[in-house]
Amino acid sequence: LCHREALDTLRAGERWHEAYVAVFEQDSYTLYEKISCPMLLLCGENDVLLPYFEPVCKAYPDATNAILKGRGTYAVDNAAEEIAEKIKSFIHHLG
Repeated sequence: LCHREALDTLRAGERWHEAYVAVFEQDSYTLYEKISCPMLLLCGENDVLLPYFEPVCKAYPDATNAILKGRGTYAVDNAAEEIAEKIKSFIHHLG
């Protein structure tokens, strides 16, 4: 994980930070309002983005959401099976 992140940053070059700026400047709420299908929102309990996750969950109360206990920023890498189970359960309850 550390190796991949270091390589990705090096590949991006001196403009690596622009991706972060684009994400934080994006009007995500407006984009989410255009979604008409069910949403599953996941975030790690120790993720640095948790303060941003909670307002999104409140803004979209119809979305299914879960905070992954004990998980951090790289939950997809460190909790793939747990996330897969959350996704399977979400899909199962759609039917």
